[in-house]
Amino acid sequence: MGLVRDWLRDTQGGALAGALLVKKLTHRQPPPEAKKDGLFASSSEALESLTTAAEELFPASRPHAQVIDRSGAKVLLVLLVLAALVTLTSLWVGAVRTKTAVISLTCIAATLWGLLLSGHLLSSTPTVVKQDNNVHTLAGCWIKDKAASSSMDAALDIAEINGLVRKAIHLLKGCEISLENGHFTFAVTSIVPWFKITERYPLTGEPRQWRRRDLRRGKHTGYAEQIGNTMCLHLDWGAPHGGHGRDRLSCPTKDELVVESDIVVGTQTAAYRTIYRRA
Repeated sequence: MGLVRDWLRDTQGGALAGALLVKKLTHRQPPPEAKKDGLFASSSEALESLTTAAEELFPASRPHAQVIDRSGAKVLLVLLVLAALVTLTSLWVGAVRTKTAVISLTCIAATLWGLLLSGHLLSSTPTVVKQDNNVHTLAGCWIKDKAASSSMDAALDIAEINGLVRKAIHLLKGCEISLENGHFTFAVTSIVPWFKITERYPLTGEPRQWRRRDLRRGKHTGYAEQIGNTMCLHLDWGAPHGGHGRDRLSCPTKDELVVESDIVVGTQTAAYRTIYRRA
């Protein structure tokens, strides 16, 4: 008991916690049904006193209070188990009385709990939780920023897209994006009235088929994948000029949309970036 008392005195908040708990326990009358030497006779009383003392001495509203993480919980558990073993061993050899042992164990638990709340058993650096931007920021009407966008010529060349379709792609005006009813809808418009591409994918990842973007006969198969605040569209199409591609859509700021595209046709690859401004 002397060692415990010295340890509590040297620990921040420990002596005060111990004194308060001893006072609470010694001024309470034991229940009639409690055994004289029963270790668990005062367990509910000790638990109630521990909770009250912890709330009074170490309020959770302290500015420097830390959120207990897994490592802190492990430290607390190990120390409490060791304290319990020492106390139980002392009981068995008759070194201390049962009530004194309960008080000692409760004081130790209160001190450890206070240290944990005040951050002494954990790192003093608060945990920073990174929060990704909501993918719904992508939704809206966007106007293409030609000056900020890179050239699409390499991609058009490997897919052998020429003529009116190539001109229409060069005259892209913007796009519209919506995320409603569990679906991602992506529509691209051009200054050329007849050129418009609209694709709609479920956010659960099921594939869908849509008209080929190069306007050749047939369809491509695509699916949407949400990764953090980025929406990825994966496309696959067959002959002629079969290949696959991917679009990665993200918003660095609320008024800027970046679409990074790469395609593979045969053994050739190409990549480009398109920048849009919110309309």
